[in-house]
Amino acid sequence: MTTEQERFDPMWQRCIWTPAVAGAVAWLFLITPHARALSIELGFVDNSDFATNPTARAAIQAAADDITAALLPTSLSPINHTIASQRWRWTASSGNLTMVQSWAYFVGAEFGGIIPANNPPCSDTSCVAANEVNVLVRGQALPGNTLGTGAPSGSSFGDAGWSYNGPQLNQSQLQSRVTSLTNTLEGLINSELTRGGNGPVIGTITGTNTVNFGEGLSASEDYSVSYGPAYGTLSLDTSWGNETFEQYWHIDHTAPVPSGKNDLYSVALHEMLHAIGFGTSETWDDLSSASNWLGSEVNDEFNGVGIVDGGHVTAGRTGQNIYTGATQEAVMDPNITQGTRKFLTTLDLAFLRDLGYQTIIPDLGLDGDFNNDGIVNLADYTLWRDNLGASDESAINNNGNGGGITSADYTVWKNNFGMMSPASGSFVATASVPEPGTLALCLLAVTWVAVTARRR
Repeated sequence: MTTEQERFDPMWQRCIWTPAVAGAVAWLFLITPHARALSIELGFVDNSDFATNPTARAAIQAAADDITAALLPTSLSPINHTIASQRWRWTASSGNLTMVQSWAYFVGAEFGGIIPANNPPCSDTSCVAANEVNVLVRGQALPGNTLGTGAPSGSSFGDAGWSYNGPQLNQSQLQSRVTSLTNTLEGLINSELTRGGNGPVIGTITGTNTVNFGEGLSASEDYSVSYGPAYGTLSLDTSWGNETFEQYWHIDHTAPVPSGKNDLYSVALHEMLHAIGFGTSETWDDLSSASNWLGSEVNDEFNGVGIVDGGHVTAGRTGQNIYTGATQEAVMDPNITQGTRKFLTTLDLAFLRDLGYQTIIPDLGLDGDFNNDGIVNLADYTLWRDNLGASDESAINNNGNGGGITSADYTVWKNNFGMMSPASGSFVATASVPEPGTLALCLLAVTWVAVTARRR
């Protein structure tokens, strides 16, 4: 049997998040739970404060739970296979020729290297349970202003070992069997490791299987194996110098963040999204074109031009907080301001949908209520007019029809004129809605009166 050659894809090396320096306070709003589609299972691998402090541990768990709560059923199939030497092994045979390929996940040495392939609840086989992603958590001294790092695991894959016990084959027969077995193995492995084709593709490993009988008789066939989310890592900074753990980190996710502190919940939320493929996957790379985003979900609701920066949302880009509807910087912005907390936004969820996850679609805001004051009125028209032509709807709180600010948003405003948000009760206008020309004349008249009044 030939020696297996390991091929590596180190996706785990990819992402960091750094803080800004100003201060402000954000308030926590609780999630409404629903049936879980994807479970992020946390594994604390050290005895740092993040693992031993119950309040800190609860904040990290809350971040995992909030991601879970935002995802609808996106069936990630289980990885369930016989193991040997901490590797999954797939076998295929044709006649007397048998080929075996092996697979392992690996993380940085600080997390243990190769992930042991004995994950419960499976007994005599190795398994990653359906709809489960495992995230390993540890404290680590990180460089500079880096608060956290997060990424999916990498992988190693062995070119097929083989065995043969039978009559002599000619070149054509050998090539036919090697091609057939390689294609069979490739199909079996891709089906399982991509989690049924749901969620993002984290990475792809290519190689060549070769069976060499010697004396000039050999055959080769290329393979390509992709894998989806299964394991990830989360490192949190322990470089607090002369400060204590609780002076450097704000660890209580149920309380506002004091000025000057780094919010543990927000950092964990950001890095766990990296661990499931946000900015750290092959699918992300395929949908990114320089600073532009090609995915339809983001482009339908926002403007994809200039919206990405490497593995992050471009700094300063906003969506709506999925719990309150307030305009907020995206969680996946590369920075966070000390003294603030971030929650998932509609922009973050749009990216997740483009990556292959299914998410809730929050029913936020009031269409046409461009200034978010709870009622659609003339003030909203003014805001629309002053920002007409903008490439995205952040200036009108994303309460138009999606994309940039255009005449279509006027139609949204017109159709909802007089409506109030549910919090204030609903109201249907009985007066006719002014057309843009009439509004311009009214505004001109008001301006003229004001000017003449000042001349008196």
